Amino acid sequence: FMVILFFAPPPLSFRQPLHRHLQQQQQQQQGSFLTSPSPSSSFSYPNNNNNTSTTITTTTTTLGGTGSTPGSQSVESSNINSSRRLRKKTRMKKYYEEILRLNYKYSQQAYQEEQVFCHLLAGKLPNGQTLSGPEHGNPDRRLEAPPSFYVKAARTYLQEVERIKRTYNPPSGDVLTFGSGDCGQLALSESVFDCTRPRLVMALRNSGTFALSCGGLHNVALLEGGKVNTWGCNDDGSLGKHELDTAYVPVEIDSNSFIPSHKHERAKMMDEVMIQSSASSSSSTPQSPYQSQSQPEEMIAVATGDCQSLTLSKSGRVYFFGAYKDTEGKAWSDLPPPDDARQHPKQEKRTIAPRGMAWWPIHVWNMPGKATQIACGASFNAAVVVSDKNNNNNQDCITWGLGQTGELARPVFEQIKDEKYEFKDGDDSYANYRVDKVIEDYLTPKPVTWADSKLLSMQRTIKTIACGGYHLLVIANHGANNNDDDCAVYSSGLNNYGQLGLGDNKNRNALTRIEALDGQNIHTISAGMHHSMCLDDASTGLYAFGRGDSGQIGQTNTMPEPGYCELKPLPVYLEDKEEENTDEKRTNPPITEISCGGNHNLVGTHGGWRCIHLGIW
Repeated sequence: FMVILFFAPPPLSFRQPLHRHLQQQQQQQQGSFLTSPSPSSSFSYPNNNNNTSTTITTTTTTLGGTGSTPGSQSVESSNINSSRRLRKKTRMKKYYEEILRLNYKYSQQAYQEEQVFCHLLAGKLPNGQTLSGPEHGNPDRRLEAPPSFYVKAARTYLQEVERIKRTYNPPSGDVLTFGSGDCGQLALSESVFDCTRPRLVMALRNSGTFALSCGGLHNVALLEGGKVNTWGCNDDGSLGKHELDTAYVPVEIDSNSFIPSHKHERAKMMDEVMIQSSASSSSSTPQSPYQSQSQPEEMIAVATGDCQSLTLSKSGRVYFFGAYKDTEGKAWSDLPPPDDARQHPKQEKRTIAPRGMAWWPIHVWNMPGKATQIACGASFNAAVVVSDKNNNNNQDCITWGLGQTGELARPVFEQIKDEKYEFKDGDDSYANYRVDKVIEDYLTPKPVTWADSKLLSMQRTIKTIACGGYHLLVIANHGANNNDDDCAVYSSGLNNYGQLGLGDNKNRNALTRIEALDGQNIHTISAGMHHSMCLDDASTGLYAFGRGDSGQIGQTNTMPEPGYCELKPLPVYLEDKEEENTDEKRTNPPITEISCGGNHNLVGTHGGWRCIHLGIW
């Protein structure tokens, strides 16, 4: 009943003005790209507590365009000087608009469910028919427990609120590092190479950091306003700054590096205002790749692999910098847009992509849709992409990169290197590679395949993804109604230690359902080098499987034997066995977050972070 009250619709006097407000916004968005300033729009709703009226006002901001007058130059200069303040105001405006839109959607659904529920209490259907039978004759029995629909609706609502908050109003904090830092990964100083306790990174103090990702020998931080900072080893371009060697303190990537190629973009995203600007003759430098461009994009998520880095913009575009490494250590990179003519200033001859590394962020222009999530493995990537198949906004899993052990979860051309090739004068070190096959099968983002596709032919909706070193985990809906009861966990890739949770150590090249997790209502997944962890939707059921000879699956209190692994998911308990009350069922405290490192894990609880058993430092 509390859930029903939580979703009870606001008064009609609130719903109608909000509906008109949203209609006005849709009409404004359907207008031309370059518009003149529009007056403020507002709506009000009564406050039932004190009978007063609250007014929310929104103002459309004009960004500028062609045909500007001389006076507009001073306005543009003023906007640049106050860009940070304007970005925050715009971001908060979007945050409140998205929350209002979400509340309006759920208020409409709650109003309909309220009408149905009231009829059920009266023993009648909405069409006037009388309910019969013992299951309907006693209304009190229907109120003993809230219907599962409302519980799921509440969970979905809170998830949407968190998503909107992370996008437009993310919580921020300070950064602490610990571990090995011989390549500057700790960001403490050039003289600090290891640290066994968390220490504050002073360079990021009060910088509004709200997202972090740790790569092989580098790290990426996302700051307020979508700024991207990197530090660590830059031998393979992992920092996105071509002029750096090793960064012992965080350095900011120029925002002009995050500019999309509208000309060659595969998935046209016209949900933003494009601004054409005349580029100077220096537009071919690494900071300004295109002659015709929009404003630099704001980043909302980051991910890192061994040597590559990914960033996700608010518009759903993905940017790549760094390199993939194949089984022989050869460096590869994503294909830059055809109109990106940037060249490393220290190279006499431009490297022909995808050979070598990407020293600065390049737009992944051949992404088939708008990305909502990104993840990196050792040398491969995955993304959740909203596609428009059959005019439905389905969420697909897209993979690309140098995945040579099945982690791409789709068929690829395996013999990318010709062992019988005879080098000739003028050949580079890539002459004996089938570069065309590398581009077509590996470096072009494509949808994954499913091992049970013949049994289940319906379209799946991806909930979340996680990349291990050489394997992929996916939570997907496999039912026709797109509800949480039809979700399952799938895995693909390297399985030498049972990290796929399928009960054997055979590799998979298609996403295969982990039947051992059926019915566990898995909500969160994470993957390490050779192990995996899962968390259920109650936030108390924790499971781990795969390699455990460093204590990374949390099954022993002492160091296991070399080669120890578990081929199927096993429950993990945070409390020691000695403290267990044998008369009661073992449970975990509420878990807020899980994260897998290479050979260790971190689990966040309301009481702080815990390191799962031993692990390797």
